[in-house]
Amino acid sequence: MSTSQSQKKEAIAQAAEQELTSLAIRGVRIAGNACSPIVLVKGDLDEAERLGGELAAGPDGAALRKALGAIGYAPEDFCVLASVAVHKTVIRKDINAHVQQ
Repeated sequence: MSTSQSQKKEAIAQAAEQELTSLAIRGVRIAGNACSPIVLVKGDLDEAERLGGELAAGPDGAALRKALGAIGYAPEDFCVLASVAVHKTVIRKDINAHVQQ
């Protein structure tokens, strides 16, 4: 049985969606075009980002968009990733506090 081009595209799209969902479940935050040719990994989050704000929405994101525009990329042609590790004991304390409420 042969697979059509549209079936192949759909399979690739579903696989990509599953991968992105898996990353999000594991704490990776994603902003921008996940299928773009440029992917940046942000190490230090600013206060707004730590509080759940969009990644690269502040001055660093503005500088990034300007720099990419200067070399010919559209502002939406990039993706920013960030992940913050949380120690297991912190998670346990948070869970215990929530359960006791």
